[in-house]
Amino acid sequence: MAKTTRGTPKAWTAAEVKLMTKLVKAGTPTAVIARQLKRTPAAIRSKAQKASLSLKPRARRR
Repeated sequence: MAKTTRGTPKAWTAAEVKLMTKLVKAGTPTAVIARQLKRTPAAIRSKAQKASLSLKPRARRR
């Protein structure tokens, strides 16, 4: 059986941060952002918090 190890997290590029910011401001769900950036939802939440971005859903207009 192959031994797996956890490496260090992949560094964020400026392009990834810019795309994440754009998607967050557009109200895109965290899971969708994670799939597009090939990262975990937890990584998205962590980076958004460090960048002072709110992932809370916005109120919908009727």
